[in-house]
Amino acid sequence: MKKNAKSLLKFFMALNFLAVLITIYLTMMHYDNSLAEPCQLNSFLDCGVVNKSKYSLLFGIPVSVLGLLNYTFLVISALVIYLEKIKSKKFLNFLIAIVVFGIGFSLYLTYIEFFVIRAACILCLAQQVIIIMDLVALLALKRYLKE
Repeated sequence: MKKNAKSLLKFFMALNFLAVLITIYLTMMHYDNSLAEPCQLNSFLDCGVVNKSKYSLLFGIPVSVLGLLNYTFLVISALVIYLEKIKSKKFLNFLIAIVVFGIGFSLYLTYIEFFVIRAACILCLAQQVIIIMDLVALLALKRYLKE
């Protein structure tokens, strides 16, 4: 594997590890609203309001837990590719599909935050930036792996 591809995978792993840490905090915040205080910047930027809304659950599971599972899977997948245990372009395409789905779900949640709840969570917005950066990184990695 080329040096550029390895560097990109390291960046991807670090990015998703950061996302894992954020989703752990969001999950803790879901169960203990006192942890939301640092994220309560004003009446609009308030993680507590978003994290306690009825939209913070999907089939009774906190959305942050689903994000945690997703980002953990992405970290492990990137590590497996980095160690060259899987060299399949199909697997990379599978990861791209997961990330594209994640972007779509994030856009839905952003709509809910801004137009239904009328509050935004800065940590949730950070997750949305990360998932978009994930797509850019995976598409660049796909290009490097074709060379």
